Amino acid sequence: MGQANTVHSFSVELLDADGAAVVVESDEGDQPVAFGGEFEVGRPPGIKPGTPLDFPVAVNSTPMPLEPGRYEWRLTIDETSRDDWRLPFTVRGEEA
Repeated sequence: MGQANTVHSFSVELLDADGAAVVVESDEGDQPVAFGGEFEVGRPPGIKPGTPLDFPVAVNSTPMPLEPGRYEWRLTIDETSRDDWRLPFTVRGEEA
């Protein structure tokens, strides 16, 4: 299934333990923690169609004041998401 040299859309959103979007306050009002865009990965000469190709992404963020609890980053590509495109994590509370 060759997807190289094709434009794809992606989004990454931060969800809480209930699967709801995490919202933070900003100057423009409450905003969900999410980012996205489009990408296209070119297939280098000599690489067979269907060969996995990497698409590195780096994102900068200001600190987010998250309450203690369970969260996950969820990646969606072309309106499709898979379990292995999720990154769950836990925010711990202050220890007494």
